[in-house]
Amino acid sequence: AQITLFPRPRVSYVIADAVTIKDITTRRTVFQKPVELLALLKTYGDPNIVIAEGDVHKAHRKAVAPAFSERNMALVWDEATRVSHELFETKEWRGRQTVSIGNFADITTLMTMFIIASAGFGHAMSWTSESAPPPGHSMTFREALAISAHSTLTKLLVPSYAVPFRKKWRTVSKAYDELRQYVFEMIHARRALETRPDRFDLFAGLLDAADADSEKMRLSDEDIVSNAFMFLVAGHETTAHALAFLFGELAINPEEQERLYEDCKANVPSDRPLVRPMMLIKVRRVFHETLRLYPVSLNIPKKCVADTVVPTSSGKSIPIPAGSMIDMSFPGTLRNPKYWSNPNDFVPGRFLEQDVAAGTRDGTAFIPFSLGARSCIGRRFSETEAVAFIVAFVTKYRVNLPDTPEWRGLDKEATREKLFSAEFVLTLAPKRLPLVFTRRN
Repeated sequence: AQITLFPRPRVSYVIADAVTIKDITTRRTVFQKPVELLALLKTYGDPNIVIAEGDVHKAHRKAVAPAFSERNMALVWDEATRVSHELFETKEWRGRQTVSIGNFADITTLMTMFIIASAGFGHAMSWTSESAPPPGHSMTFREALAISAHSTLTKLLVPSYAVPFRKKWRTVSKAYDELRQYVFEMIHARRALETRPDRFDLFAGLLDAADADSEKMRLSDEDIVSNAFMFLVAGHETTAHALAFLFGELAINPEEQERLYEDCKANVPSDRPLVRPMMLIKVRRVFHETLRLYPVSLNIPKKCVADTVVPTSSGKSIPIPAGSMIDMSFPGTLRNPKYWSNPNDFVPGRFLEQDVAAGTRDGTAFIPFSLGARSCIGRRFSETEAVAFIVAFVTKYRVNLPDTPEWRGLDKEATREKLFSAEFVLTLAPKRLPLVFTRRN
């Protein structure tokens, strides 16, 4: 616990105990999201599913929940597979035995951006599309989305009166205006259709909520834009950066890479579509192990609104006074030796073992998607696109580190420390991740 006196007295707790975290995430009336601290995420001025609370949050979650059902994950799988295979047909990849990438996070970021735009909003994007802005725009949708995604902190931290003083700030502001205009145009275009498309994507759910009979559950067009921003800009970054770290770990651990390849080869049919991608349990566990080691966020903030007591795994209880701030620590929990053996090692098999450490059997120590009613609604979307991406790459290419003096002679730990130098932008991201892909025979 920490006690601060300025600007006013306040007690803060940093939690890395799975039992305590489970209790906190299940008591929504006592432990609430500190909406005032998340106000910066109201980029377009209206609440969205991330920062809303109470009935407002229920309305937003109800609007998008059907789009994350299992029946719609086939659409995500198909789009992720399409985008991956289209990359392999670009001039940088097609016909080449070896492809060197200076920063693989650039690839994963574009990949997940294309997938959320297409599978979530029906706006198909590809590696070669959109060469010029359409009438009424000064940027293409891809440009506006890419700039917005890469400049979130600039948008959040630079006040509007300061924007004119720097070209970069003006460009970022313009990108956000362009993206907002594109989403409004998508709203009007979808509503103008005589019959809705035969697919229930995120956009369809948001539009249905805008037309809801109950005023209490109805979303405004501005609410739709705010939610669209969160999914388009923030939603894709988490999976993108996790995938970048994942392929870096595969390069460092060739034995795990080959196990993954054999599993993909044995379980992915070559003559028909994969009907249930989530059946690829071993592939998904590699993704989970990556999220355990490299969580996309540092903590989950909560605010205690009433005097209470929380349990701990030791059996003791801790009093929490009203007004206290809670930080549920991702790194502290996900690398806690109480729950994970050899917590700093990349061991995907730990999720398949029956004798895993106490506290992980029911998932309470695995918190990258949070827990409880406020857990990440996009978890299945993220897992499905990640598995499709992994399958597409691993079955076609081996991934290695560059064969240069910079990377020779380093042991595994030194290599990991050098390769995974990271920075926290909107999420944890590698600064530079050079990888080499060699086509499998």
